[in-house]
Amino acid sequence: MQGVIFYSGIIAFASGIFARSFFDMTLPVIVWMLVVTVVLGLWWYRKQATVHSHNLLLMVVIGFCCTVGIARFELMEYLKPTSQFIDQIGSKVELTGVVVAEPEQTAKSTRIVVEVSDERILVSTDRYADISYGDEIS
Repeated sequence: MQGVIFYSGIIAFASGIFARSFFDMTLPVIVWMLVVTVVLGLWWYRKQATVHSHNLLLMVVIGFCCTVGIARFELMEYLKPTSQFIDQIGSKVELTGVVVAEPEQTAKSTRIVVEVSDERILVSTDRYADISYGDEIS
C-alpha cells in the first residue's frame, strides 16, 4: 500500500503542475483545495480503524500532492524573472554589448552570449563571424 500511495502522490504532483499550466488557479482556489484536503485528512484520522480508511488516505495524499504541484507552478510564475527586453523577442532590434562567453559554433550558426544593461542575451549569427570573448558588438 505504501508504494501505491507514493506513486499516486508523484503522479498527483505532476498532474497539479500539468493542470496549472493550462488553467489559471489563483490563491483562493489553492487555499480552498488545501482546506478540503486537511478536512479529509482529519476525517481519515478519526476513521483509521474502518475498512475503507486506506482509500480515504489515498484521496488525502492525492489531493495534497496535487495542491502542492499547483502551488509550486504558481510560485514559479510569481518568481519568474522579468526582462526589459521581453517585448522585443522575435523582432529586429539593435543593441550594443560585450561578449561574455566563448562563442559556440554549430553546423549553421555561431551562438554568442552578449551582456547588455546587466542582462545576458543569446545571439545567433553567421557561422563564420569573426567574434571572440570580450569583443564589444552591436
